[in-house]
Amino acid sequence: MKLDMAHENDKRISEALQTPGGHLSIGRGGYTLYFNGSSRLQGYDCDQMKEACIARGLPVIDSRAVPFDVVWDLAVKGPMVAVGRAADVAPWGGFFQRAASGRR
Repeated sequence: MKLDMAHENDKRISEALQTPGGHLSIGRGGYTLYFNGSSRLQGYDCDQMKEACIARGLPVIDSRAVPFDVVWDLAVKGPMVAVGRAADVAPWGGFFQRAASGRR
C-alpha cells in the first residue's frame, strides 16, 4: 500500500507541475497539494511530500517555522494568490467584499 501511495503522490506532483500555479503548501495542520486548477490533495506526511516536491522542482511554501501571528496576519490581511489573471488591488483580505455596485 505504501508503494501505491508513493505512485499516486508522484502522479499528482506531475499534474501540479503542469498546472499554472500548482504548488505544495505546508502548515501546522498538514499539507495541501494544488493541481489541475481546483484539485487538491491533503495529508499529514509533510516532510515526505515536501522532499518529493522539491526533488521534482515544484514550488513549496512551508509556513511551519513562521510565527503564528505572522501567518495569521498574512492569511487574513494579505493578498490572495492570483493565477491566470491580474492581482486585485488593495485592500486585500479573506473578509473583504466589494459591494455589487463596485463601491467599497
